[in-house]
Amino acid sequence: MEYQYTINPFSEKPVMMIDKHIGYLDGEGYGIMAGQFQREMQMLLDNGASEIEIRMNSIGGQVFEGMAIFHAIENAKAKCKIKMVNIGLVASIAAVIFQAGDEREMADYSLMMIHGVQGAEGELEQKATESLVTMLCRSGKRTREQVTALMGDDNWMTASECLDAGFCTSITGGMKEIKAALTNSYTDYPKAASDNAKRALKYAEENGWGDCGTSVGKIRANQLANREPISRDTIARMAAFERHRQNSDTPYGEGCGKLMWDAWGGDEGIAWAQKKLKQIDGEMATSVFKKITAITNQMKNQISNMNKQITNALGLQEGAAEDIIAQAINSLKEKSSKASESLKAKDAEISTLNNKVNDLTNSLNAVSQERDSFKEKVESAQAEVLATKVAEVLTNAVNAGKIADNAESRNKWSEKLVNDFDDTMELLNSIPVSKKAPSAVTNFGQSTDAKIPANYAAKVMARIAEKTKSKK
Repeated sequence: MEYQYTINPFSEKPVMMIDKHIGYLDGEGYGIMAGQFQREMQMLLDNGASEIEIRMNSIGGQVFEGMAIFHAIENAKAKCKIKMVNIGLVASIAAVIFQAGDEREMADYSLMMIHGVQGAEGELEQKATESLVTMLCRSGKRTREQVTALMGDDNWMTASECLDAGFCTSITGGMKEIKAALTNSYTDYPKAASDNAKRALKYAEENGWGDCGTSVGKIRANQLANREPISRDTIARMAAFERHRQNSDTPYGEGCGKLMWDAWGGDEGIAWAQKKLKQIDGEMATSVFKKITAITNQMKNQISNMNKQITNALGLQEGAAEDIIAQAINSLKEKSSKASESLKAKDAEISTLNNKVNDLTNSLNAVSQERDSFKEKVESAQAEVLATKVAEVLTNAVNAGKIADNAESRNKWSEKLVNDFDDTMELLNSIPVSKKAPSAVTNFGQSTDAKIPANYAAKVMARIAEKTKSKK
């Protein structure tokens, strides 16, 4: 099977990527397709994966493709741990898919966007949006009503806001002290802030919100009314709501001013948020300053240790003045320069000796070549003599009827003679004569009746040469 979305499919902890739009979109083409995703997920489970990390950076796409991907992830959780990681943006149906994991980690810079179903109308739009609300409620802290309130316009949320709402379980990145301050939650806001939010919610429940507020503001009212923990990011938004103070006296029913002012905690809540924000940022600044101070001191200690090592290496007392250290270093440089010059002289001597060695080597090679040439001439002469002897022996053996008069027989006995002349001669002499012939096969130079091919001796010499070559 070809893996399209998995980086390391045979690892115990494979990584999958949802880094495109979901499904097929006109103008965009094929993105993350549910069928292929489901098959890869099942193969990873069959391979024995103990944990699957799914990294996401997607603008969303087709709702029903996303639902199938959501199901594949939820189903896999029964067999192994699933960790979702937002490395950039999870928007629309991608934000819903993100909720399927056991762990939902967001980079501190990443964003999430939630909205209702788009591109559909009537009952389909309503039912599909309700399905998305069901999926989003799987992991979040929000009630169904609160999540439904997010399904209108595009609702953008930072990592801190998602942690606050339960849409992620952790935030990564940044300096540890700053991240801790951003992800900590606080519940010490005054009771009056909760009461103000409750009053606004009660009015909205009885009369409706009308055109007042955003979905984020309504979620904030529910958080305060229920005394839920809120993050530093949420506190900063409460403090920033001060800019609407000029409208805070507009009565309920006559405008949005007082209603939304109370929804954000009213006078007491906003005053607390401004004070609390300064406290958190001050503590965060102090923590960062302490960290920088600690790092600075650590660097100073490292520099001090390096100075000790330098003075020890130079043979100076610990804490020696810089000019003394500089003089010692210059002295070492001079010694190094002299040593370098001495090495250059030695290198020149070595180079001269190497040249002599090369000359001797060349001479030795020339002698060796002459020796090899002489050896080849001797071997050639010996081969020629042997070839002649073999040809004569074969001629006599054929005339005596000791061997058949054909090429196959001559080649067979020729090979034997070349390999072991003496033993083969002994064997030939032991074969009885079957017709009148010279009395002894070994009487070289006598006239013969059989005719050996003219080039036969050359063939025997070639066989001898091949044998000599193989021995080498």
